[in-house]
Amino acid sequence: MLFVGGCPLAPANKWQNLNEGELMMIKLTKFNSDKSKKGEFILNAEIIETIEETPDTVITLTNGKKLIVEEDMEDVVRMVMKYKRAIFK
Repeated sequence: MLFVGGCPLAPANKWQNLNEGELMMIKLTKFNSDKSKKGEFILNAEIIETIEETPDTVITLTNGKKLIVEEDMEDVVRMVMKYKRAIFK
Protein backbone atom coordinates (compact mmCIF):
# COMPACT_ATOMS: atom_id res chain seq x y z
CA MET A 1 0.00 0.00 0.00
CA LEU A 2 1.25 3.49 -0.86
CA PHE A 3 1.31 6.19 1.84
CA VAL A 4 1.36 9.98 1.37
CA GLY A 5 1.71 12.24 4.40
CA GLY A 6 1.11 9.25 6.69
CA CYS A 7 -2.24 8.48 5.00
CA PRO A 8 -2.77 5.35 2.93
CA LEU A 9 -3.71 5.84 -0.71
CA ALA A 10 -6.23 3.50 -2.26
CA PRO A 11 -5.10 1.51 -5.29
CA ALA A 12 -6.01 3.06 -8.65
CA ASN A 13 -8.79 0.53 -9.24
CA LYS A 14 -10.55 1.75 -6.07
CA TRP A 15 -10.88 5.20 -7.66
CA GLN A 16 -12.55 3.64 -10.67
CA ASN A 17 -15.23 2.03 -8.47
CA LEU A 18 -16.67 5.40 -7.38
CA ASN A 19 -20.10 6.26 -8.77
CA GLU A 20 -20.26 8.64 -11.72
CA GLY A 21 -20.21 12.22 -10.43
CA GLU A 22 -19.25 11.28 -6.87
CA LEU A 23 -16.81 13.79 -5.42
CA MET A 24 -13.26 12.69 -4.71
CA MET A 25 -13.07 15.45 -2.10
CA ILE A 26 -15.67 17.36 -0.08
CA LYS A 27 -17.63 20.42 -1.19
CA LEU A 28 -18.00 23.23 1.38
CA THR A 29 -19.22 26.84 1.50
CA LYS A 30 -17.12 29.73 2.79
CA PHE A 31 -18.63 31.46 5.83
CA ASN A 32 -20.51 34.69 5.03
CA SER A 33 -19.85 34.31 1.33
CA ASP A 34 -21.74 36.46 -1.16
CA LYS A 35 -24.73 34.39 -2.30
CA SER A 36 -24.31 35.49 -5.92
CA LYS A 37 -20.69 34.33 -5.95
CA LYS A 38 -21.51 30.98 -4.33
CA GLY A 39 -18.52 30.72 -2.04
CA GLU A 40 -18.35 26.99 -2.65
CA PHE A 41 -14.99 25.27 -2.76
CA ILE A 42 -13.63 21.74 -2.80
CA LEU A 43 -11.41 20.61 0.06
CA ASN A 44 -9.13 17.59 0.12
CA ALA A 45 -10.43 15.68 3.15
CA GLU A 46 -6.99 14.12 3.66
CA ILE A 47 -5.50 17.42 4.87
CA ILE A 48 -8.05 18.12 7.62
CA GLU A 49 -6.44 18.02 11.05
CA THR A 50 -9.33 19.18 13.28
CA ILE A 51 -12.92 20.38 13.00
CA GLU A 52 -14.47 22.47 15.78
CA GLU A 53 -17.57 24.55 16.42
CA THR A 54 -16.89 27.85 18.18
CA PRO A 55 -19.95 28.42 17.40
CA ASP A 56 -18.86 28.77 13.74
CA THR A 57 -17.37 25.68 12.14
CA VAL A 58 -13.59 26.04 11.97
CA ILE A 59 -11.53 23.52 10.01
CA THR A 60 -7.80 23.42 10.75
CA LEU A 61 -5.63 21.93 8.02
CA THR A 62 -2.40 20.01 8.48
CA ASN A 63 -0.44 23.10 7.37
CA GLY A 64 -2.02 25.19 10.17
CA LYS A 65 -4.38 27.16 7.90
CA LYS A 66 -7.87 27.68 9.34
CA LEU A 67 -11.06 27.76 7.26
CA ILE A 68 -14.45 28.96 8.52
CA VAL A 69 -17.36 27.29 6.72
CA GLU A 70 -21.16 27.52 6.67
CA GLU A 71 -21.73 23.79 7.24
CA ASP A 72 -22.22 22.37 10.75
CA MET A 73 -19.42 20.32 12.26
CA GLU A 74 -21.58 17.17 12.08
CA ASP A 75 -22.20 17.73 8.35
CA VAL A 76 -18.49 18.12 7.63
CA VAL A 77 -17.73 14.94 9.60
CA ARG A 78 -20.42 13.09 7.62
CA MET A 79 -18.91 14.28 4.32
CA VAL A 80 -15.43 13.16 5.37
CA MET A 81 -16.76 9.76 6.46
CA LYS A 82 -18.60 9.32 3.14
CA TYR A 83 -15.41 10.25 1.27
CA LYS A 84 -13.32 7.76 3.29
CA ARG A 85 -15.89 4.96 2.82
CA ALA A 86 -15.94 5.53 -0.94
CA ILE A 87 -12.17 5.28 -1.14
CA PHE A 88 -11.66 2.22 1.04
CA LYS A 89 -14.68 0.07 0.15
